[in-house]
Amino acid sequence: MELLPAILVAGIAIAPNKIQSDNTDKRIQDALRIMRRVLQTQKDAPNAMCRDDLGTIGFRYGKHFPAVRNRDRSGYGLVHVICSAKEDVNKYEGAPAPEQVLSIIPEVILKSGKPRKVHHGRLRLEYNGHIALLTKSGKNPKAPKWLFHAYKLYPKNSFLPVGGTAP
Repeated sequence: MELLPAILVAGIAIAPNKIQSDNTDKRIQDALRIMRRVLQTQKDAPNAMCRDDLGTIGFRYGKHFPAVRNRDRSGYGLVHVICSAKEDVNKYEGAPAPEQVLSIIPEVILKSGKPRKVHHGRLRLEYNGHIALLTKSGKNPKAPKWLFHAYKLYPKNSFLPVGGTAP
């Protein structure tokens, strides 16, 4: 197990043993606290979580580009996940609120089974119908091995418009 420096979150140092704790619920709560801090400060958290088989996992603030007339929405990172959830919550039946989406991400990362490799060096983690994508970190040896990149709750065609029926 590699040693990690203490992480400063909201003025509170989180020791590496908390990130690598055996208590999954505690690790999920710590990750949620770090995610909220990333969204408040708009700065990435390079050592937010740890999985024995993957190593350290960081949370990227990211970017969000809303849909316009000639292109679909796009982006990456936590801000894209939250903004997409805000757009979907009133648009589709069964779409979760942004806070619910935020609380699911650490659980998917920690409780998923063996990750699958997908294109461009990404890892796909699946748990309970939820998908989290991790991107390989840069070449800096002090950087985390993986960064949270994207999240998907359902296939797009499973959403129904509010008050509507399936096409």
